[in-house]
Parts: sequence; C-alpha cells; structure tokens
Amino acid sequence: MTYAASIITKAGFSINPELQSLIVPVSMICGSVVPIDLVEKTGRKPLLIGAFSVSAVSLSCLASALLVQWSGATVPSWVLVVTIATAVFSYTAGVVPIVNIIILNDMFKFQVRGKLIGLIHMFIWNCTFLQVIFFELILSALGLYSVFFMSASVNVLGALLVFFLIPETKGKTTEEIEDILAGNKSATPETAFFFQKPIGR
Repeated sequence: MTYAASIITKAGFSINPELQSLIVPVSMICGSVVPIDLVEKTGRKPLLIGAFSVSAVSLSCLASALLVQWSGATVPSWVLVVTIATAVFSYTAGVVPIVNIIILNDMFKFQVRGKLIGLIHMFIWNCTFLQVIFFELILSALGLYSVFFMSASVNVLGALLVFFLIPETKGKTTEEIEDILAGNKSATPETAFFFQKPIGR
C-alpha cells in the first residue's frame, strides 16, 4: 500500500495521476465494509484465510505480470491496477480488522488486553518500518517482480498458520479459547498469566 503509486510508475505504466492516487484509498474503503456483516456470519477464521488467499493470488498475478513485462512482453495496464486494488481490498477486508482488532480482543482478558495489544501493535509497526527500509534494497537487488513473489509467499504462509494454529474465536469465551490453545488441557502458568492474571496483583 505504501508504494502503490511508485510501483505503478516503476513498472512503466501510464495512468491518470488522479486515478492513481485513488486506487489505494477506494480499495481500502470498500474492503473495510466487508467484515462489518461477514465476520459474524462466516466466523473469523474462514474470512481471514480467504483474505490471505486472495491477497496471495493477486500478488502472484502482479508479480507474474511484472516478470512478463521485464522479459520484454507487453502487459495491459489494467492488470497492474486490478491486482494492486485486489490485494489492498483483501488485506483491508480481512487481515487488518480481524487480526489487529477482533481476534486480539477475543483472546485476551481485559486485565491485560491493553498492554498486550499495545506491544503487538508496536511489533507490527516495527515490521512495517523495516519493510519500508528494505523495500528499495530488495527491489534493487532482485527486481520488482521478486518483491511481490516474496509477498505472495508470506500471505500463503499466513493462510497456513491461520488454518493450522489459530482457533475460531466466534461465539467463544476467553476461557474456551484458552482451552483450545492449551489442547483442552489445564492452562500452563504462562498461559494463565496472559489470560487470567489481573494487573496489579
């Protein structure tokens, strides 16, 4: 999302500047509407897996289009616009609201929720900072298409991690989620600290 406009320019596509500036915000606004209704109907896990999967496919298509262009062939300009818009849409529709807000609030009790979510968001923004730093370095070393093949791989990994490791939190209490994460066994002292220990005790 950070480099959407510059990516279009680097790829050599000529698009109206006004349209170029609207691609990301319009996609984000449209994507943010999706989880409002679907998250309680489908559950968190299917929507999150779907968001990672759609993002992986769109980024793979984007990387393939850039690779084809790099080899000397011509790629329609709309392909780049559609793939970027789809990736941003799916990320905003699933990953941002479900991971950053819903699942984190479902999993942690209110006594420790604020501090833990703050730490997690700090980690996320540190990763974003590193991404901004290393984007140009990876771009120069491996090419633009390689960056998006790597991004698509990260999304595939995200979908697999959600499928195998993340429990469905819809309609479950914190205690039920804790039991699932503990394999239906009694919570360990570490788990008890994160889920049960009130601040100040």
